[in-house]
Amino acid sequence: MHVAFTKNAASPLFQPEKGSLLLAHPMMFTNSQQYFYQSVILLLDHDESGSCGVILNRPSQYTLGQLALTKELAEFDNCRLFIGGDVGDGTLQLVHTTDGLAGSVEVGSNSGRMQLSVVKGVHLGGIEAARNKVATGEAPADDFRWFARYSGWGAGQLEGECRAGVWFTAAASPELIKLLPKDSNGRDYWHQILQLMGGDHKVLSDKILEAEAKEQTSSDDRNSE
Repeated sequence: MHVAFTKNAASPLFQPEKGSLLLAHPMMFTNSQQYFYQSVILLLDHDESGSCGVILNRPSQYTLGQLALTKELAEFDNCRLFIGGDVGDGTLQLVHTTDGLAGSVEVGSNSGRMQLSVVKGVHLGGIEAARNKVATGEAPADDFRWFARYSGWGAGQLEGECRAGVWFTAAASPELIKLLPKDSNGRDYWHQILQLMGGDHKVLSDKILEAEAKEQTSSDDRNSE
């Protein structure tokens, strides 16, 4: 399946597909694996052998310049490092929307299987070419998103979690991948995707925001007494 978007947009999917987004149900991950709480995950790979992706809305407190990297990436010293998941200690993933970057692959493209990305225009890898683009002024460093580790599922595991209601699935425009969360926990980004999905997803987001606003008002009233 391939969905064409022109601007910031998202629409529900019936099942996870390579290149799609996963949004954690708000009742999940409240006590354990809390890095997945209200997370938005980009699926980098998904087939019969398993799935992997990166959490888009978990910015860390670090920039790349603060890390002890085996390869120097001075062009990206000021770029925020995101927590991609809980798998692959020491791994670093580069995700971007720059077409034609040498060494990168489009998320969802696969020469060995007849499978296309849900949304075209999102790419993985191409670090050296990205460095050259930034060094020569052809692209700003903020066009590239960096993730420590990734999220992973075994064969059939993600499908089972989706059937159990752990995740909502969505197709989204490449432009959304470049957006940075406005707050440190990324919950605004989670709400933004749900709002764009519309229908019951928007209603759920509205109800949560309304409940949180009432709780904040009550807290402010108690503090003022």
